[in-house]
Amino acid sequence: MERAEQISTVAEQILMELAQRNYEKICEYYNANKDVILSDFYDVIHGLITLTKEHQNSLGKAPIRYVSISYLLSSTITKSYEFQISLMSEQYFLDPVESCVYWSPHWLLADVEKDWDVLFSRVQKEVIRLHPYELDRIWRSYICSFYYGLTALFASEHIKATAISGGLGDLRLAEEVSFIYGGVMDQFVQLDVLRVGKDDEVFSHKDGSKI
Repeated sequence: MERAEQISTVAEQILMELAQRNYEKICEYYNANKDVILSDFYDVIHGLITLTKEHQNSLGKAPIRYVSISYLLSSTITKSYEFQISLMSEQYFLDPVESCVYWSPHWLLADVEKDWDVLFSRVQKEVIRLHPYELDRIWRSYICSFYYGLTALFASEHIKATAISGGLGDLRLAEEVSFIYGGVMDQFVQLDVLRVGKDDEVFSHKDGSKI
């Protein structure tokens, strides 16, 4: 067995075990702290919407067509594990007026560095003279597939409702607003969609009147 294949085989088995253990731990924490987690997420989204409203009023930002949550591959190097949440016009990432905030779901990513320590330590016992860079590709793939995959599930469930409750209806919107997830300047998947005019009932005040 070649060295790269050996490293991959050993590392993938370790990461599979870690993912299973961490999934149960993350779910338990989420269920016990859901109100706080959603409140923090609301604060981030509401702050972004407030910023975007200022940009529309003072900088002429075009109607919002996309609400995107983008993972930053560079954050696996800086260990910040941040996501860029943006409100973009029809021009997508070419929107000349950037409205974005950075968000890190610490409750979900709490054990990332522990995972790395376990991975390197255990593979090192199986592969002589192991260098950290030899695990880079496998490690980044794990981050994207497991941790960022869970983030996508969280976003899919909550981003539309949180944006609406956070004041999305106060902005100028395109006829259709897509909620999307993926890598910055990379391929995205659509998590949800809001059709303005057809879904107007979601933009209502507590007294029942429409915005």
